[in-house]
Amino acid sequence: MVSSSTTPIVNGEATARENNIERMEIGILDRLTSVIPQPRSVEKKAGSVKLTNDWVIRVTQDLSNEVKYLKRTLARETALSLECVNQEAKADRPSISLSIFEGSVQDQEQYSLQIGLHEISIKGASAAGVFWGIQTLLQLLQDDTLPCANIEDWPETEIRGIHIDLKFQMLKFDYLMGLI
Repeated sequence: MVSSSTTPIVNGEATARENNIERMEIGILDRLTSVIPQPRSVEKKAGSVKLTNDWVIRVTQDLSNEVKYLKRTLARETALSLECVNQEAKADRPSISLSIFEGSVQDQEQYSLQIGLHEISIKGASAAGVFWGIQTLLQLLQDDTLPCANIEDWPETEIRGIHIDLKFQMLKFDYLMGLI
């Protein structure tokens, strides 16, 4: 499903609709730039996609832990219950595809996340790369909706870290645990 509409705009409705579209676009940009850790490459595409129970998860290699994690997290955060199918199954439904890169890679935790209108593809250099792609996907998910984008990332160092300065604000424990 696409979040855009072709309804004609009449007189005073035009300004309100333009403002809503502008706010929505700023919200999408905020989501794309607020991913932690910030990806190396983010290319925003037009539109957004809404996940529903019609979507399936397609898997090629043995990524059973990653599939379980994605299904469990989506069920907990969004109440979506997605079916898991083999990559070779007929592609008649929108899908989230999880797979391993073929060929040379920068790092074993490298991933590519492509969010389109009918397919979301997460490719990793290893299972760890697929896991980091899933983490990025989950951070972008808001109200069962994802912005269309192409994202690539790999770590600069072997350890991924985050610094949280608690000097001026006290963050809730649940928020901090969510970062982990």
